[in-house]
Amino acid sequence: MEIFQKQLVMEWIKLTPESPFVDKPIEESRIRTHTGASIIAVMHGEDMTVSPDIDFVLKAGDTVMAAGKRDQIRRFEGLATGRTDQGIT
Repeated sequence: MEIFQKQLVMEWIKLTPESPFVDKPIEESRIRTHTGASIIAVMHGEDMTVSPDIDFVLKAGDTVMAAGKRDQIRRFEGLATGRTDQGIT
């Protein structure tokens, strides 16, 4: 169990308007395909959605809990904050 805990990272990351994930359903954004990270929950204002469905649309300003290995979370954060688009349209 300790090894698993050292490998799994969960982070809350805020989506910026520049993110290629904004205004797209989770399925269409292909977050896991592009980053390897999984979306665990989304905070939209005061509302929290746990285990959002694939048709859940992400919005700028949403704060997303992502889970994955460190490199997967870094890739997700880069895309979520618009620092990189990795060729995603």
